[in-house]
Amino acid sequence: MSVFSILGISIGVATLVSVMAVMSGFSAKLLHNILGMNGHITVHCQDVDYHTVIPEVESTAGVVSAVAVLEGQVMVKSEHAAVGAVLRGMEMPDISDKLSQYVVSGDTEELEAGIIIGSRLAESLNVYYGDEVVVISSSSFSTMPRTHEYKVTGIFNVGMYEYDSAFVYVPLESAQTLLGYDGGMQYVEVRVDDALHSSNIVKELIEKTKMRVEDWKVQHGQYFYALELERDAMFFILTLIIVVAAFNIISGISVLVQDKTKAVAVMRTMGLSKFAVARIFCMCGVCIGAIGTGIGCCLGVLFSLNMERVSDFLMMFGQGAFFESIAYCLEGIPSKMVFLDVVRVASLSLCISLIAALLPALRAAYQNPVDILKYE
Repeated sequence: MSVFSILGISIGVATLVSVMAVMSGFSAKLLHNILGMNGHITVHCQDVDYHTVIPEVESTAGVVSAVAVLEGQVMVKSEHAAVGAVLRGMEMPDISDKLSQYVVSGDTEELEAGIIIGSRLAESLNVYYGDEVVVISSSSFSTMPRTHEYKVTGIFNVGMYEYDSAFVYVPLESAQTLLGYDGGMQYVEVRVDDALHSSNIVKELIEKTKMRVEDWKVQHGQYFYALELERDAMFFILTLIIVVAAFNIISGISVLVQDKTKAVAVMRTMGLSKFAVARIFCMCGVCIGAIGTGIGCCLGVLFSLNMERVSDFLMMFGQGAFFESIAYCLEGIPSKMVFLDVVRVASLSLCISLIAALLPALRAAYQNPVDILKYE
């Protein structure tokens, strides 16, 4: 019975530790990719000369950089297909800083007369580095759509389907011509030294520029709120595995109490207190829980640190669809070990084990030794 109790708790703890690590890794990776592609704060200044706005923003304490961005919906057409996309126009050095770490084909330095597109979009268009594409503007103020032919000078892969399948980058001047903005832009993308505490800088920028200013928490907060809800729900559901395993502890300690009833009665008549009896049986249950928790934590940490290998192994039996990146919005399974999560899971497991052992332990402590021994 003890073996099954230990096994059940080990499986529950290992599962809970692994899932918490994956959820933490998913949230961290999503945050890194979203902030890497969008910046931390957005200053909306469509009808203002951005050459005056950027120095004002950059002079704010805590601001690392400020970049002018022009964005619009376009149609990208190749010889094989036509796909809708989001065109972003930025200064060439800014595009290089943003995409250089993600470019898998080509070079951002060649962008002057070209376009950089996402890897999934390139697959949809069946184009490669050096091919030609036509970009058709759907945001032009003229009656006829504006078109421009670009050479694919780079292909980037962020690892998020949302960006890899829909975004293209061109120099700001080219985007202004294509979208009909003639020297204008839509917003300034701001990066700060501490993205997690950007609210104070937002307030300062609103007071300084008198414009609409939003940080990433406003623009993308729904993603992370949903992740937190899912994380809490998964923690609660998987805790039930440990609770079910704890029933084995209850039954195991109950059998032990039944077997040791006469011995306990004798010890009680020799002066052993009720508290001491309860403590003995509680320690038995806690020991079972501690062994199971320790094994489970070790397995959970081991799985979490080798999640890529685990996913590759599982994909061998799932025909490659088990961890499809489209379904998870990210390529692969990100994993991030958080020591506090391991401590929380271990503490919860030990508490459940103690509570499970306490019930039969109290029953043993409050048995009347006279009733047990009077017929012996």
